[in-house]
Amino acid sequence: MPGPTNHDPVTIGRRLGRNIPEALGPVRSGAVAASTTIYPGGIAMVNAAGFIGQGQTATGLIGVGRAEALVDNSAGANGDVNANWKPGTYRYDNSAGGDEITAAGATPWFLLNTSRALKPIIFQERRKPQFVSKDKPNDDNVFERKEFLYGADARNNVGFGFWQMAYGSKQALTAANFSAARQAMMELKGDYGRPLGIVRNLLVVPPSLESEAEEILKGEIVRLGNWPAETHVLRGGTPKPRNTNQRAEMVLKRLWRAVRITRNGLLIRHVDNISAVQWDAMNEADKSSVKTYRLALLDVPQNQSDPRAILWPGTPRKGRQ
Repeated sequence: MPGPTNHDPVTIGRRLGRNIPEALGPVRSGAVAASTTIYPGGIAMVNAAGFIGQGQTATGLIGVGRAEALVDNSAGANGDVNANWKPGTYRYDNSAGGDEITAAGATPWFLLNTSRALKPIIFQERRKPQFVSKDKPNDDNVFERKEFLYGADARNNVGFGFWQMAYGSKQALTAANFSAARQAMMELKGDYGRPLGIVRNLLVVPPSLESEAEEILKGEIVRLGNWPAETHVLRGGTPKPRNTNQRAEMVLKRLWRAVRITRNGLLIRHVDNISAVQWDAMNEADKSSVKTYRLALLDVPQNQSDPRAILWPGTPRKGRQ
């Protein structure tokens, strides 16, 4: 008969009746030490008393795995809450600028571009919510137990669209970090190194960051042109009415509208009016020039920051009037 095909030490040890511990396996759980916060993705360690703490340089601690979720026991005693960790082999980089694991547990905020047809997040509604009630006298729950039941039934889904249209951060919401996030979005490139021209138009923050977001946006609005007029802050998912420099915002919105009208006119004049016969008669270099010009126009005004100083692309070699 053929021999066993699995010769790893754990399997052989089990066949011999030996209890050999192994590091891999399902997620484990343990009591958290007092005055401790466990951050997801951080190193989970056990102290001499057997309680879970976060990774740090100290004696008497044993690393047991990677923390799986945020657990806040900063105001609790030993064992008040439990934390999950997963054993295994993980790679961590040293941080020269601070505790990145701690920063990862901070409050998140997001920059989005929602001005294009393809959105960063897509909501699909298959069936609208339908209210259902069981409150009639002859319903079993009412007749037998005097219970009135209400509910809703719906079917939908949410998923990511074009990921480049969104930028998430758990760094502190400061002017410097906001500027770095904005620059990271604007520098994104597509195939063959072509700039995507992504300009943020929506800042999403939770209620705890509302004040910081307002201060940053006030500074952007004062400079007129660094932030599109459609921008607003989401406060807990609810649009917050603007309350700063309404007239300046109205002027800026009209200027961007004028830019779009001009762009559409250029498309009609230099691209859309080329007939099929004219297109077939053009050489490849001229066709390429028209295609490049059309793509550059379609990126306006998303890739521009000031409606008063639009950098228009040069007209193609064919289609001039």
